[in-house]
Amino acid sequence: MLANSFIFSFSAQMKTYTNILLSIYFTGLLLLTGLGFYLQPLRGDLTRIGGFAENNFAGSKTEQVFAESLSDYDQYEHYYDVIVMGDSFSQNRQNGWQQWFANKTGLSITTLHVNKWSMNDLLEHPVFKAMPPKLLIYETAERNLEKMFVHNTANCTATSTTRPAEKIAINALQQETITRQVEEKNDSHIDYEQAVSFLRANYRQYIQRKPRSIQLELTSENLFSNAKADSLLVLSRDFTKLDWPSNTLDKSLCALKNMQYQVQNNGKTWFLSTIAPDKLTAYTPYIQTGAQLPLTLLAKIQAHDGLQYVDLLGPLQQAIGQHEQDVYFSNDSHWGEAGHRIAAAALLAFLTEQSIVAP
Repeated sequence: MLANSFIFSFSAQMKTYTNILLSIYFTGLLLLTGLGFYLQPLRGDLTRIGGFAENNFAGSKTEQVFAESLSDYDQYEHYYDVIVMGDSFSQNRQNGWQQWFANKTGLSITTLHVNKWSMNDLLEHPVFKAMPPKLLIYETAERNLEKMFVHNTANCTATSTTRPAEKIAINALQQETITRQVEEKNDSHIDYEQAVSFLRANYRQYIQRKPRSIQLELTSENLFSNAKADSLLVLSRDFTKLDWPSNTLDKSLCALKNMQYQVQNNGKTWFLSTIAPDKLTAYTPYIQTGAQLPLTLLAKIQAHDGLQYVDLLGPLQQAIGQHEQDVYFSNDSHWGEAGHRIAAAALLAFLTEQSIVAP
């Protein structure tokens, strides 16, 4: 009798335990199913790594793209008029700034990623040495300045720069753009992987207190086209500029001027450098006060003597100040279509003002 009573008690406990586990499992499955059904496809880096719903931060449902790409990427097997060395701000292959720049100038362009190509690799490349391009544009994001240049040990030996003798002839292509629908959610598809990623990012954001992207409040609701247009998503690392070494500006200027000297020393290739402002920097005038915001170094770089540097912060902030929407993607740290158009126009304007191009 005692043994039977023990077995019955143990069996009841196991049944209760099993029921609890099953309840937890099915509750979790139900939660994941609901999230997977509700969440739109994660297209932006800020929504993806920060655990923010794309439903709230996805912008315009359409975008303008060129029917055929006007620029090459990751290729350098023959002559190009323009070589771009850039990071993620130069990797939009649908309507990136190179596409708009090529359409306005008619110049052939290829883009090489700065993480895969060093300046020395490029200058020693057989195609570059045999058929140097007319123009080399070096682009890097503001947030990468410290990583790219602070550990640069080269001396600033470039006190003057050779200017190529020939101007660059341009002839606009005037290609028309087409309207493309942005990817939307397939209501019949439940994305469990996305739901798990969303929960993991929220755990990091609110439990571990180690957010990778941050939501800030804006003073205007007219700067973005998404549902939560009164909020701004930015990378948390945009705030690391507060801790940058004091020599970051000097090191950056030194590296860029040395590059300019190296490239233009052949007497045939013009060199331009430009820095893509962080999203936090671009929208700082419209962020509600409360947080200590890092000061940008870009204003000091643009005024530096002798460096052929194209200021993008001014034109981008001017457009934002005129309430042009989605200059940067609302869900991403990079430029939207408008930002790419503005960057291309600023580059061409600089070339024209400096008499580097000739119609």
